[in-house]
Amino acid sequence: MTIINYIWIGQPSSERYSLEAKNHDVSGVIKMLNLLQKNKIHSAVYFWCLDEYENFYTFILLYLRNISL
Repeated sequence: MTIINYIWIGQPSSERYSLEAKNHDVSGVIKMLNLLQKNKIHSAVYFWCLDEYENFYTFILLYLRNISL
């Protein structure tokens, strides 16, 4: 099994960036998980963030499987 750790330090990008950079904190991990699932690569992804933003990222990433916050 592949284990991937994804770290985001700071506030969610949707709160501080323009439309061009909005959601770049989660778009990479979402694309990576979709690619892993498409290619049937068994993996676990851990998304690390600051405690104060855990509820935000849990809500945003809730629909993804194989991800832990």
